[in-house]
Amino acid sequence: MSRVKEHRAAAVAGRLIERILIVAAIAVVLHLLFSRWMVPVRCNGSSMQPTLSSGDVVLSDRLYRYGRGLRRGDMVAVRSASGELFIRRVVGMPGETADMKEGKIFVNGCPLEEDYLAESAWDNEMQPMTIPMGAYLLLSDDRADTSDSRDPEIGCVPETEILGLVRIRVMPFARFAVFYHDDKPKEPEQTVFDAEQTKKATVE
Repeated sequence: MSRVKEHRAAAVAGRLIERILIVAAIAVVLHLLFSRWMVPVRCNGSSMQPTLSSGDVVLSDRLYRYGRGLRRGDMVAVRSASGELFIRRVVGMPGETADMKEGKIFVNGCPLEEDYLAESAWDNEMQPMTIPMGAYLLLSDDRADTSDSRDPEIGCVPETEILGLVRIRVMPFARFAVFYHDDKPKEPEQTVFDAEQTKKATVE
């Protein structure tokens, strides 16, 4: 009987150790997932409305650099000098010149269509600026909030300061969403217009 009891005790101990190892492995995987790859970021304030609301929690992909990189229209998480995380929209690309007239963004002199903005009237102005190579013009979707690249203390943000590309909204659960990133980047309207005009001129 004693041997049977010892065998049962050893089996119970073995199962317990197995479960502990499984839990430990899951904890390690989750730690790597949320510290090295998909980092949770909470949206504070209304700067990214209507896409994101205050209190929304999104997952930011730190490994986006190994894919297609950043595109115009992407949302990114940025770490401020004080260590605070905030989310902004990629509007201008490295080497471009951008300005704002009566709330409308112009890139290299051509108007940019921004279908993610709320239907509101802004009269914000921004003097033309040339975006340095390796940096991006990041703006709030709520253009009344100027805590973005229009602020001289923030300016165009180097990619080295961009934490990751916003991929998924996980909270609140009722508004769970995966943000689709089109392979074709948004371009200023004049780019398409010029192509059509060139085609017509060639035919004529």
